[in-house]
Amino acid sequence: MELRHYLQILGRRKWTAIAVAATTILVVAVGTYLEAPLYTASVTIRVAQVQDNTVNYYDLSYSERLINTYVELVQSRPFLEQSIGLLGLDIPPDSLKPAVKVEAIPNTELLRISVENERPETAAGIANTLGELLVEEREKLYSGQGKSAQEILLDQLATVESGLEADRDRLQVLMADQTTGRDETAIQELTARIDIESQTYSTILEAYDKARLSDEARANSLSIVEPAVPPSTPSQPKVVFNLALATLVGFAGAIGCSLLVENLDTAIYSTEDLEKPGEFPLLGSIPNLRVPRKLRGAPLLIRSNGKSSAGEAFRLLSSSILSLDSGWSPRTVLITSIGPDDGKSTVLANLAGAVAQGGRNVVVVDSDMRAPKLDRLFGVSNGLGLKNVIAQQVELEAALQHTSIPRVRIVASGPLPNNPAELLGLPKMREVIDHLTTQADVILLDSPPLSRFADAVVLAPMVDSVVLVVARGSASAGQIRKTMAQLAKVGARQLGLVFNRAETAETAYSNT
Repeated sequence: MELRHYLQILGRRKWTAIAVAATTILVVAVGTYLEAPLYTASVTIRVAQVQDNTVNYYDLSYSERLINTYVELVQSRPFLEQSIGLLGLDIPPDSLKPAVKVEAIPNTELLRISVENERPETAAGIANTLGELLVEEREKLYSGQGKSAQEILLDQLATVESGLEADRDRLQVLMADQTTGRDETAIQELTARIDIESQTYSTILEAYDKARLSDEARANSLSIVEPAVPPSTPSQPKVVFNLALATLVGFAGAIGCSLLVENLDTAIYSTEDLEKPGEFPLLGSIPNLRVPRKLRGAPLLIRSNGKSSAGEAFRLLSSSILSLDSGWSPRTVLITSIGPDDGKSTVLANLAGAVAQGGRNVVVVDSDMRAPKLDRLFGVSNGLGLKNVIAQQVELEAALQHTSIPRVRIVASGPLPNNPAELLGLPKMREVIDHLTTQADVILLDSPPLSRFADAVVLAPMVDSVVLVVARGSASAGQIRKTMAQLAKVGARQLGLVFNRAETAETAYSNT
């Protein structure tokens, strides 16, 4: 399908599209207005990277695991219950958990804890409490439930120091013995062991100092750098975002619904659709006219002092109806339609003007004795007309009236009878038509719509040609096919279609 075709669909379904888009935006706007405002407060915590030569705590994988541990701890039930208890809130932990969001800020050492609540003070209080609880738990996060490395090394120092002091005391006792029987071997062994114990003590002491410094650094590795403050504006609902999304969804839905309605609608909207089946003889199409302001309310668009796209369309239609390939030109033409609003009377009136401009004499017969319009279109009286002639109340010549259009005369419908179809079926009607062919070159007859009345079926066998006016969007291919079959069944000849109110751009002419 071409883009032009899609644009035509949207043009036809503009009210559907507008309704869908407007409803979507309105619903979202009302929902946003009725939604209770929520406030978001955030506390920022720094997780400092401390280097340790003994244990590589701060490699990439450990840092990721540590951050994930903090995230899970803050959202755990114990933390949530402690924060609720400290603040004296009446909120179940399961209800608070969805309102707490913990995220690591990329490429930084920062962790952000955000809390959403209907009250800004409560949101800030919960966020700060959770941050403080996390900082208080830092020792447990590093050492767990057992002894720390500093405590273990301190115990080892005490043990080595105790042994070292005992060995030194024994060495002093042995060295104080000045007799000839002094055990020199024991003195040497004890001296060597004291040297080893001294070296061990120094090594453990050095490790202890490192562990102590590491623990002191770790004690400052988790800290609040920016406490939460009560926000002044709500974070939810996001009015601009909601309306922008509603507009986008509304327009998408409008296009989708327009295409769906178009797909479900079987009516004919273009000459291309009318010609697709290849079974409908299309005589011509009349554009959807933009009547100039000076002619508003005057359906006769054919004028002798100018040109317009409407005039050209009716002249082409005149040529198509009256100039057949066989060389035989119909003299009596019945104009009818499927529905009541297809514009058949306006088409007939302007067609009469176009035929007259071609140099032929035309008689228009208003055989629509249900809702006659031609007397008003041509500005003539409807006191006497076809009804009076068929009822043999007046002669045909008395009912013929001149119009303001040269070479165009009219037989109005006359007073409305009770039984129009029966009246039109009388032999007198055929006599009227035959007699009119001696008065003019072309006879154009108007009749009621076929969807409501059988008048056109009665008249069809009496004329040379039947023209079915189909307005854009008024009938489906099935309805047209059924109507033409109905006319063909009663002996209608030279059936043809006129597509009215087609989507055709107005041609620029100076006058109409």
